[in-house]
Parts: sequence; structure tokens; C-alpha cells
Amino acid sequence: AMGLTVVSAFVLPAEPDALTARRKPSTPGMGARRFLLASSFPVFLLAAGLQQSSHAMLYSFSSIHWHSLGIDPFTIGLLWTVAVTIEVAVLAFSNSIINRFGPGRVFVIGIAGGIVRWTLMAFATSLPLIMVLQTLHAASFAMTHLGTMHMIRLMVPEHMRNRAQGIYSALSGGVLMSGAIWLAGSVYAQHGILAYLVMAAMSVVSLGLGLALLRLSPRVRAAAVA
Repeated sequence: AMGLTVVSAFVLPAEPDALTARRKPSTPGMGARRFLLASSFPVFLLAAGLQQSSHAMLYSFSSIHWHSLGIDPFTIGLLWTVAVTIEVAVLAFSNSIINRFGPGRVFVIGIAGGIVRWTLMAFATSLPLIMVLQTLHAASFAMTHLGTMHMIRLMVPEHMRNRAQGIYSALSGGVLMSGAIWLAGSVYAQHGILAYLVMAAMSVVSLGLGLALLRLSPRVRAAAVA
């Protein structure tokens, strides 16, 4: 699959505007660092990263827990299929969703969905309820990711976007996710499925940061309603 990804990169269509437009002079390194590390942008990335890394319990230990409840492996596979299918559906209609609600609302709704999902998952033992909660992947992951990408597009100058997305990926999928997996494993060993409440707490912090930025930061607020 990774090999096919590499091959597909070589057959992507050209971007005429990017190729023909006059290149902007590169921003001095200090200017880029000041924006990416010393503005409200890092706090926004922390909010987005906390929400995405709150999936650590789900990604690492949910199948183990579901199996302990007596759910067979095939059905566990269906639970994952439901989550991925609903995620793809949201992304397939992403333009319509962003146009209707705006990046900021999509971002906040996604995080709020995570709070609901993780709180209920901490007490979910029946297959029907778990199946329903898996559909909230549309919010906790897909909408948060969608809002994040559009906010980065609108907040970050074009010549800094690659760096901004790289920092976001390293933070959310690397540093924060690794730490959250370690934390989830430690809590799960002691308290079982109640570890989801720690993930819910991460989402609460994420929501608080996001709402504060939407209220206080002109740059974030402008991107949220664009």
C-alpha cells in the first residue's frame, strides 16, 4: 500500500497556479518561527492535537476490551468498519459541511462529539451502544481534522503551510499520541475501561482551548468564520 502511495505521488496532476504564479520571497526563519511558535497558533495546534490524541485509548485498547466483553473478532472488525465508513462519508461531503457551518464550528462540534463519545464509552458494555458510539468517529476525528485543516489553510500564510502541517502532524500523531497511549495503558491497567474518562478530560481541555481562542484571538476568529 505504501509503495502504491509513492507511485501515485508521481502521477498527481500539476498545480498550474502554483507553477505559474510568481514565487514569494521566502520569509526569514525568525519570522516563521515567531508565527509558528510564538503566536496563538501553537495553542490552536495544542487544542487540535489533544483532541486527536484522545483517540489513544480507542486505537490501543478498545479491541482488547471488546473481546473481553465476549464480542467476537468479526464483529470487532465491523465496529472498526463503521467508524471508518462514517469518517469517509464526512470527508466526502467536506466542502458542503465547511460551507454550511464554517471551519470554527466544525472544529468545535468535532471536539464536543469526542467528549460525548469518550464519556459514554467509559460505561458502554452492550454491542448496540458501542456500535452507535463508533459513528461518533464522524465528529471526534473527521470533523476535528476537517476543521483543523481548513483553519490552518486560512490562518497560516501560504509559504508556511507545509511547516505548519508538519508541526501539527508531529504534535498530534507523534508527541501527544505517544504520551496519550502511555497514559491510557497505565490507567487501563489500573481502572479498565474507565480510562476513557481520561480521554474525555483531554477533549474537555481541547474544547476549552478552542473556545478561548475563538473568543480571544482575532486570527483564529477570522479563520473560524471564513
